[in-house]
Amino acid sequence: MVFNDAMLKNNITLENIESKEDNFFISINCTIDDKSYFREDRKNLMVLYFDDVSKNIKSAVCLDGKIREAKVFTKKQAKKLVDFIELNKDKKSCIVHCTAGISRSGAVGSFINDYYNNNSKEFYRKHPNIEPNSVVKSLLKNEYEDRHYGKR
Repeated sequence: MVFNDAMLKNNITLENIESKEDNFFISINCTIDDKSYFREDRKNLMVLYFDDVSKNIKSAVCLDGKIREAKVFTKKQAKKLVDFIELNKDKKSCIVHCTAGISRSGAVGSFINDYYNNNSKEFYRKHPNIEPNSVVKSLLKNEYEDRHYGKR
């Protein structure tokens, strides 16, 4: 809820997010127990739904006790996300969030840091608790390399 509180505190809503011209936002949400602040994309906002898993799991137990399928990050989402990052590459900053702020957003944030050729050691020093989801990071890296260096 830290992200939601920050958006409320700064009066950032779906209706005015495009006025934040120096920033772009990536909102990563669970497919189960969804409590997303934003529900649809804008030119500087991408809303994604996937879970912190390495494969689809048909028997994930949710907070409400119901069993639902947890969904993995896909190649299609990786392509869409790299497209979005490239469309917003001239922005001054990117705000990435997910429910826990450790694995999914960590992988996306790490990828964006590398995309801009920023210092990886400094990134991890500033964000010591992240443990990037390997599926997310790998699919983003593969998508980037395929489009910039040709299909392998």
